[in-house]
Amino acid sequence: MDKAKKAAQAASKAVNNHPATAAAVNGAINTAKSGARNMAKYAAAHPYVAGAVVAGTTIACAPVLVTAPFLAVSGFGAGGVGANTAAAAVHGAIGNVAGGSLFATLQSAGAAGAGAAVVNGAVSAGGAAMAGVAVGGRFCMSLLKRAKL
Repeated sequence: MDKAKKAAQAASKAVNNHPATAAAVNGAINTAKSGARNMAKYAAAHPYVAGAVVAGTTIACAPVLVTAPFLAVSGFGAGGVGANTAAAAVHGAIGNVAGGSLFATLQSAGAAGAGAAVVNGAVSAGGAAMAGVAVGGRFCMSLLKRAKL
């Protein structure tokens, strides 16, 4: 018998030998199931709010899912500004790029430099704001509905 199976059996035996612990564990499981059912009902009733919260939270937690494709498509890559891209057109229009400018920061991010932290941080904040606005907006709508305004 492997160690993981023995550990699981020992934990199960410990819980079963202590009714208070078993009741607490079962209560936590039931609360989680109830919460999941309530979230599913809410998402079905308010799909746009739920979608905005999920998308915003995902972007806030993993901004690279947005920044990497955006930088690549725009023309900011590891080898510099790509030819015939939006970044190349902007670069041609502005000429010399000032250090610390938005263009320089995006190019640094595309090359996985220090700009990546700045760009990912900004996108992460935007994702958090999107989720917050979705929740806050829905909350305000429910208050207005209760007040019958």
